[in-house]
Amino acid sequence: MSGIDQLVVSASSRDAVTTAALNAQEILCEVGPSQVLARHVHEDLASRVRRIGDRCPLIDEAAPLIFHGSIGDDEVSSYVGRRTGPLVLQYHNITPPKFFETFDPAFGQLLALGRRQLTHLQHSVAGAFAVSEYNAADLEAMGYDDVRVVPLIIHTDRLRELPVSEATAEHLRAVVTGPLILCVAQLLPHKRVDLILQAYHLLVTHHLPEAHLVVVGAQRHQRYAENIVALAQDLRLPRCWLAGEVEDEVLAGLYDRADVLVVASAHEGVCVPLVEAMAFGLPIVARANAAIPETLGGAGLLLEGGAGPLLLAEALLAVLTDGRLRAELGRRSSERLAAFDPQLAKAALLTNLASVL
Repeated sequence: MSGIDQLVVSASSRDAVTTAALNAQEILCEVGPSQVLARHVHEDLASRVRRIGDRCPLIDEAAPLIFHGSIGDDEVSSYVGRRTGPLVLQYHNITPPKFFETFDPAFGQLLALGRRQLTHLQHSVAGAFAVSEYNAADLEAMGYDDVRVVPLIIHTDRLRELPVSEATAEHLRAVVTGPLILCVAQLLPHKRVDLILQAYHLLVTHHLPEAHLVVVGAQRHQRYAENIVALAQDLRLPRCWLAGEVEDEVLAGLYDRADVLVVASAHEGVCVPLVEAMAFGLPIVARANAAIPETLGGAGLLLEGGAGPLLLAEALLAVLTDGRLRAELGRRSSERLAAFDPQLAKAALLTNLASVL
């Protein structure tokens, strides 16, 4: 294979799609020159990601290109359509627009546009990859044939080996005196952090007043984030910390200290925090929606997809008060991590690329 470039619509730090592209770049550079391109680039990534300009001038139009499909963009669609080199689609799933109808209809329209653009692209790709079986089925529903599952390259070892931030360690020692529930999710409507806050309120009001909750995740949607902040204030949750986006050293410290990870998402194409929690042997409580059951693979306490705050609270109470259950879930979590070995993911990427390029 010759050099292979990658394209994402928007590149930002700690974004799952961007991280996937940067991790893949490390592997692709072993084969030949490889650039990560994007329509929008956060200033933190200006040295690592090359921006395609307003008119999207072609950059090495004959080079093979991996397009990470995740949202609609007319400029990017035009750029992809004008290239002459082989095109590979890596599908990360597109969040159903319905989740944004209340908070941001315009963003929902971009999501719908992304799905239409991928449907039109199907006859132009040399290969279609998906990061989970769930995503592969979604692509097939759009009309794609021979969709291959090429898992994400997730470097949980890097996170696990990071030195814990001393400030974080000191804060946790001084402030967190009871069980710690961790939620790692961007504040977006489909992540359903509102359900977690309501469940936590029930838990501390009726059962474990000493429990703490930390919610880690970028506030990428202002209106929904404001609603979450307001909900936390209305429920009067003194031991709840909406931490926002944090450095990896802080995140590692939180995973290491937490007693359980809770995921209430209504839609996920993979859900990387589940895998990160596995690296720390952390018990997991999650709702069975989209790709979450596939990612968990029996490692966590899986609730029905429509589980509400009461059932979430009961599950958290069981994990936090039953030492045997907590230990069993932690053991299963650690064992499940082997399925996400980055070397296996690397081999899958290179093997599948070689077969379509």
